[in-house]
Amino acid sequence: MLGIDLGSNTLRAVQMDEKLNKLKEYEFVIGAAKNLNQSGEISKEAIQRLKNTLSILAKEQDLSKARAVATAAFRKASNTNEIFAHLKKEFGIDFKLIDAKSEAKISVLGMQSGLRRLKIWGEFAYCDLGGASCELSFGKSFKSFDFGIISFYEKNYHSYYKSCISYKKLIKKYPKFIINIKDKKLKIHFLIANPHLKHLAFRAFDEVAMIKKELRSLGVKTVVLNSGVPTTLSALKQNISYEKYEASRVNGKKLY
Repeated sequence: MLGIDLGSNTLRAVQMDEKLNKLKEYEFVIGAAKNLNQSGEISKEAIQRLKNTLSILAKEQDLSKARAVATAAFRKASNTNEIFAHLKKEFGIDFKLIDAKSEAKISVLGMQSGLRRLKIWGEFAYCDLGGASCELSFGKSFKSFDFGIISFYEKNYHSYYKSCISYKKLIKKYPKFIINIKDKKLKIHFLIANPHLKHLAFRAFDEVAMIKKELRSLGVKTVVLNSGVPTTLSALKQNISYEKYEASRVNGKKLY
């Protein structure tokens, strides 16, 4: 059996036996969410990358028997049906578009399975941060945020502050100055000199504040994070390079 997850940035495929034991896995960057905010469509470049990926998989797998789902970027794109019809005709693959709630449920099941393998027990909230959306689940509560790494960056790419003063000399001379600042946005203002990065940091702060508010209202103490962003952060904290990435050193680690 072959399972395929076509996300807003990456396509992941897993070959399993009849007991759902993992036999082989694949990962390809598609970039489906790239330029989606501007055009409203999956780009021709992303479609071509998707076709190239399926051509590679088709050499090893029978794609007509694959269980394939697609998520946020394809929920938003106006040309999704056209793309899926073409892929079915060319590769025999039948992609199913799943809604945000189904995506969150499937993601939670995957994270819970991983936690059991790691022998980590407890009551957690689950957060799946993708390229075009962020799904948050806790108990029977669920919420989807229109906040993804790619969509967020592109949405804010062209609008940033035009002027900025570097405070490096001030911080170097008075290092405790920053430590004593209680306002987090003010800290961002002083610590980041690049106007583009400063603007992105401010916008990210506002977006994350909404998610934090939701978590506080649910009484959540621990959040399990899924996707490439938190795993990359965990790897960076451990000085693990992309080339030497080891999932066993990342899964189950605490970020903060």
